Amino acid sequence: AGQLPIYTVSNVKILHNRLYFTHGMSIGSETDCAVKDVEIRDMSIDGHDADFAVGVRIKTDMSVGGEVRNINYDGICIRRAQEALTIDTYYSKKTGQAYPDIQDVTIKNYHYVDTPDSIYNGDNVRVTLRGFSSDGQDLPLRNIVLDNTVFDSSPQLASKASATIPAAPSYAQILMG
Repeated sequence: AGQLPIYTVSNVKILHNRLYFTHGMSIGSETDCAVKDVEIRDMSIDGHDADFAVGVRIKTDMSVGGEVRNINYDGICIRRAQEALTIDTYYSKKTGQAYPDIQDVTIKNYHYVDTPDSIYNGDNVRVTLRGFSSDGQDLPLRNIVLDNTVFDSSPQLASKASATIPAAPSYAQILMG
């Protein structure tokens, strides 16, 4: 019984999807083998006000982290989701030495739509942008581009901080397009 081979996930296209009552479009939590060259285009997400509803998310931590690079979202429309946009290297409190390194993520033509009577409008919607800085390793989110990224009203920036998890946004280099 030998070890299984480790493969990088790369050259993936996720096109023309409609997601309802969902955990959203997530990359991770396991990214320890690397995730590269992913295109997600023409997607709408309706979370139906579920307390678990998520929009776009890249999630990892130091137990299952690794390189996440060259991820491109284009043409994303989301409504009624508690987490609208999350890029988080502290997805859980698990420890290890698989340090998350997220870079070169472009989110283009993204729209979070406020919906009448939804509980997830305005500051009831979360955005989390948190790079990694722990265990003597500094790996900020690098080259995160938000190009034509629109919210109908201002979301809250998630802060979920503790002694081991920094507040968000933190350790992030964000470019507005």
